[in-house]
Amino acid sequence: DYFGYTSGTVHTYLAGQSQGHAMLDIVKAASQIPSGAISPYAKTALWGYSQGGQTAAWAGELQASYAPGMKVVGIAGRRSDDGAGGAGCRQGDRHLVRG
Repeated sequence: DYFGYTSGTVHTYLAGQSQGHAMLDIVKAASQIPSGAISPYAKTALWGYSQGGQTAAWAGELQASYAPGMKVVGIAGRRSDDGAGGAGCRQGDRHLVRG
């Protein structure tokens, strides 16, 4: 999860810049695993659900300045409710941010 959830410090829930950096850092780290099959030059899509949807959107906004070499080809996010305040999700109802 995001910084602060398990360390006892103030967590970054809905703190967009921190979350966006965290998502981009995950992609960077995955491409640095020696035995991994993820190239640092691979096309990358960012996707998130609920808080992760906001995270993906922020990552997209920050990518050019924070991770300029990353090849982001698409970003999508999905809210966690049905738009009427309920907890349900309608299948196929996705909001494309960029891509």
